Formats: sequence, C-alpha cells, structure tokens
Amino acid sequence: MNFFLPFDLHLQGGLSYTWARDDTHDKPLPEIPPLQGRIAARYDVYTYFAEIEGIFADDQHRVDSDLNEEKTPGWGIMNLKFGVKYKKFDIFAGVHNLFDRQYFEHLSYQRDPFRSGIKVPEIGRNFYLNISCSL
Repeated sequence: MNFFLPFDLHLQGGLSYTWARDDTHDKPLPEIPPLQGRIAARYDVYTYFAEIEGIFADDQHRVDSDLNEEKTPGWGIMNLKFGVKYKKFDIFAGVHNLFDRQYFEHLSYQRDPFRSGIKVPEIGRNFYLNISCSL
C-alpha cells in the first residue's frame, strides 16, 4: 500500500498473515510464518530521498511440535535509508536494525542442510553504502 501525501511525502505499508491447519491430525501446519508487517515514511524528490522504516513480526505460537518447531517471540526493528542522484551516479546509504535489536526470524533454526536445532539470531546493526553508475 502506498499513500502519496503533500510535500513529497509517501507513506508505505504492508501486512501479511497466513493461518493454516492440518485437518487430518488437527494441528497447525508446519513452517507457517506469524503475522508480519512493514510501515515506512519517505521524503522523495527527484534528486534525493530519506526514509524511515519499521518492520515487525508477531509471536509465533502456532507450531508443529511433532517436527520440533519452537515458539518464536515477536520482534520489531527500525531502518533508515538515504539516497542521492548525482549526474550518472546513484548513491544509497542506510542503517539496518538501527537500535541493534537481537531477534530471531521464525524457524531460523529449521533450515536444511545445516539444521542444528539452535536458533540463529539475525544480524545486529548494519551499515551499508551502494554506489551505481549509469553509462
């Protein structure tokens, strides 16, 4: 969803949720993600932009214990992005997970081929810079 506001502001957002059940065994289907969402506010003119973004996931309590799925706590992070266009160059910079929050994606421990049963946290605060040139 994208709303265009006055003064070159944009409000963006999205929400997703899946509810699934194994009717044969009367239990939740495995590997179904919890409620997740994103909201962002962006100031954007042709030559530059600035954006603040929030991403979240709810607690995952609908798990299949027969497959050793474990409940995962909810989380939320904030990201900042900046960008500028200069002649043939596009320059983007940002901070992912601004407040260095430790969190776990749902089923982050469940992926093959290295499934160990240990939850692996997502990366902490992370800075990036991208520069591209159009010829």
